[in-house]
Amino acid sequence: MISTRKYSLFLIDDDPVSVNHFKEFFQDWPHIVNYCSSVEEAKSIMAGVAPDVVISRLLDSESSTEDFFTFLRLKHPRAIRTIFSEKSNKSSLMKLVFSGMAHRYLCLPWDEHQNTQVLTRDLLTRSRLKNSACWKFLESGGSLPSLPPVVQGIEKILADPDCSVDQIVVELEKDPAIASKLLRVVNSAAFFHGNRINTLHHAVTYMGFNNLREIVLYVSVAESFVLPRQCINNIERLSKHSSRCAKMTAIVAQTIAPDQKREATTGALLHDIGKLLFFSTHCGVYNDITTDSYMLCPSSEIEKEYFGISHDELGGTLMLWWNLPFDIVEAVANHTMPLLDLWGVPLCIAAADRCLIEAESVDELITDLDDIRDKYPVDQWREAAKELVVSEADKN
Repeated sequence: MISTRKYSLFLIDDDPVSVNHFKEFFQDWPHIVNYCSSVEEAKSIMAGVAPDVVISRLLDSESSTEDFFTFLRLKHPRAIRTIFSEKSNKSSLMKLVFSGMAHRYLCLPWDEHQNTQVLTRDLLTRSRLKNSACWKFLESGGSLPSLPPVVQGIEKILADPDCSVDQIVVELEKDPAIASKLLRVVNSAAFFHGNRINTLHHAVTYMGFNNLREIVLYVSVAESFVLPRQCINNIERLSKHSSRCAKMTAIVAQTIAPDQKREATTGALLHDIGKLLFFSTHCGVYNDITTDSYMLCPSSEIEKEYFGISHDELGGTLMLWWNLPFDIVEAVANHTMPLLDLWGVPLCIAAADRCLIEAESVDELITDLDDIRDKYPVDQWREAAKELVVSEADKN
């Protein structure tokens, strides 16, 4: 499905071969594409045209690339930033995503199936993020929620191509409460199946740089919001559901995307962050429109009726602004979409979420899980979700 909404796209590349691949891809889309052979040309056009999507080749030097992407982060924080280069530069591309400079990376030579599929999904997800409406909502409280200091510190460390695990550990040790929560999450059933991890060094090494920033964000995210006392019970239930969803996602990912299991599990921790925003900014209203039995799955239609946007759109926009990898952005933004329209990591999280919604409901609530039962072991997942909910209830 091609979105008919027009966006402003920028491609920065001086290689005619790869430019032609991008031109072939974009020819069927309605978007306005600015093909630029240099950063200077792109910046000149951006002075009058705000970009929605920027796709740039890795520049000649790391400092040039970082300078340009820092410029994009500061001047055009709403744009999706994608970096690409040959596979031989994959480690540099990954580092730019891990540090929050870029949202996505692509590798050359052009893979007709993979690159086309990724770009198509990114553009469709961009159409899901009602950017202006979400931004107005985020700014309505006076200021956008900022990243917790510990996450900002980790971002700076990861931006250094020669950074080490020891540097990350030193940063985490500055906040003992966050460090303790991080060890709890890493040792949970969602992430680990072996001997207990007792040190931060072991935790960082085990989880890897690509998942670390998102997990630290999850355990410290409450610091970014002013959470009203009258909603504390609902917020605790929301946190419990997110933790369960991570465990359930680990199970689902074994079938759907085993090579992305950790990424999917990490994304599940953050999938309902839009609800946390609603509670933070409109606690009373949000409390009123979400009953106890329906608290964990408020209708997107109800949210749109009251706020003009849904929690998935709002959360996805926040993840974009917080410079998280686009796999996380699309998982958060798309997890309420029909399962038949989803893929990979977003499908893992959405399916796990549906299983828990059914298991946690006091009514006989049925979701669209049956739509994918011909392809996946849905009944096994449902049983696993029920067992998870029951076992946690027994512990309490």
